[in-house]
Amino acid sequence: MLVGHTPRAILPKGYESEPTQLLGQWATWTLREKWLGAQNFNYLAALHPITVPILMIAGGDDNIAPASGCRKLFEAIGSANKTWLLCAKTTDFSKDFTHGQLVLGRAAHAEIFPKILAWLVQIQQARLAL
Repeated sequence: MLVGHTPRAILPKGYESEPTQLLGQWATWTLREKWLGAQNFNYLAALHPITVPILMIAGGDDNIAPASGCRKLFEAIGSANKTWLLCAKTTDFSKDFTHGQLVLGRAAHAEIFPKILAWLVQIQQARLAL
């Protein structure tokens, strides 16, 4: 066990050990249902001034960052140019993606990565048109 890390065997939520302090923050946020930091800094409220283009991706079966929570973050972002991508059967994906599957595996490479690339190309083309 590394000092300051919770071994994956104890809390198997990801693919590697997690910083213990981060897990403590996550537990506090979950219990309080508020995303507050030091000196009660409100992370959710701080998302409103963001104006850059946003592509938010959520997995239909993500139990680490559930789509409902991701959607709250998405809605809090102030950008006029934001895109929501739910990777789930209900949105024509082959499966309800879990947290790790959003990045790892053949399905991510075949279904999600091309959508990310298309979004990046669209953003770049819009910038060039200005």
